[in-house]
Amino acid sequence: MVFHPVEYRGKGYASQAMKFLVQLCKDKGIGTIWLMVKKYNTDAIAIYEKKGFRTVRTQVADIGNGFVMDNFIMENKLHAPGEE
Repeated sequence: MVFHPVEYRGKGYASQAMKFLVQLCKDKGIGTIWLMVKKYNTDAIAIYEKKGFRTVRTQVADIGNGFVMDNFIMENKLHAPGEE
């Protein structure tokens, strides 16, 4: 079986997963979610921003063998019900 991620795009799976993660964090009293995304992955960045994330810093890391990770660190500060 060959996995083709494109077949699953636009079906809402990522939105469902993000909704689950946000609720889980709220239930556990976790107030902030952070993620790392490649700087030039503009489609993913736009989606994360739509989901409430904002870029808080950049991270460049040499991971060896001539490879460098050049990323944004994004965060989503979660709000309790009635809090904005």
